[in-house]
Amino acid sequence: MNIRYGIILLFSTFCFLRCGHLKPKPSLSGDIAVDLKTLLQEGKTEVQIMDSVVRTPREMELTFRMQEASEKNQAWYNEYLNQYKQMRVPPYHINFGLTEKEYDELVQMKLNMVLVPSATHTIYITSTNNILGFNTQGRIPYLEEVKIDTKTNTISLANGTLHFSDTVFVANENHALKSMWKGYTWRFDEPAEDDTISELLITKHYSISIGVLYKTGQTLINIREYENNDGENSLKIEKPLVLRKI
Repeated sequence: MNIRYGIILLFSTFCFLRCGHLKPKPSLSGDIAVDLKTLLQEGKTEVQIMDSVVRTPREMELTFRMQEASEKNQAWYNEYLNQYKQMRVPPYHINFGLTEKEYDELVQMKLNMVLVPSATHTIYITSTNNILGFNTQGRIPYLEEVKIDTKTNTISLANGTLHFSDTVFVANENHALKSMWKGYTWRFDEPAEDDTISELLITKHYSISIGVLYKTGQTLINIREYENNDGENSLKIEKPLVLRKI
């Protein structure tokens, strides 16, 4: 596993750009096709790519020490992450290379991290024959791959078709987004069911969540592509995007 990504995954969450003015609480109708056309209105739109982290020197020190310790025992580290993959934060272990107090300190820093946009682009949302698309003029190629079919309720990527999975409702602000939000998730899993018989199994997990941030009324799109090839985990993409119609 890429250790840098592994440590980030320990505290993986969405992110949020603070805005100065609050908007009325938004609502979704429950009709996904209608809501998608509301969340992704055709025309000129500003997109902020929220994938940069503001880190203090202390956080960088603890993260480096944990990364260094994990690289010395990579097989154990991969197994440990897999064991606690359902937990937001895995329990402390001495192999992390930190004291328990230092680990708790790092966890609090990660849980309260502030992400800022690495870039802001103007794009165009298109709508043709029930297909919503994104024209970014090549600036955000992975977003241009996304084609949303509001008639079949599916999302197409270059390497698979995502089917509707579930509604999402985050009812608190105790996360990096610092905003309640509600929306929908589409997924593609290969194989479709968990099969751990073969250690050489190649698995792919893609998901896209689209929703509305209660604090600002802006649209959130989170694109995640994760693969496991011969036991090696790889986070290919995890990109939270915040959209504002202009």
